[in-house]
Amino acid sequence: MTSQTKQQRLEAVNELIKVIASCGRCFFSENAYGFKQVENPFISTMEIDERGKIWFIDSETKERIYTHYQHRWKNFSQGGTLRGLIESFRNYISKGHQLRANYFQPDMGNGFRNPWGYGDDILIVKEAALRLGIAK
Repeated sequence: MTSQTKQQRLEAVNELIKVIASCGRCFFSENAYGFKQVENPFISTMEIDERGKIWFIDSETKERIYTHYQHRWKNFSQGGTLRGLIESFRNYISKGHQLRANYFQPDMGNGFRNPWGYGDDILIVKEAALRLGIAK
């Protein structure tokens, strides 16, 4: 668990989301998957409301999504791998639970490639996650 405040952890997560959106397949960006190229793309963020609840702002739908909801996330444009990552980010923001650094590996072992399809750009994400204290 980190000694940062909830707000500091939120800021670190939003910085990591910017890194993820700027390389590889540009997840969390309006330019994700290479379907379109917007000059100043909208990038997803996470935020904390006045009650301390954590929300995700989707880059494609621009909708605010409650991250504690256990069922289908209405207006969520990403897949299950990224939903799981957002849930991990939520847990890091709320409780300081860091992610494992090996989550951001090009090769997951046993012949499996990283499910992100980021190639070696996943190492850029890993470095940022370690630098920001999100992963250990």
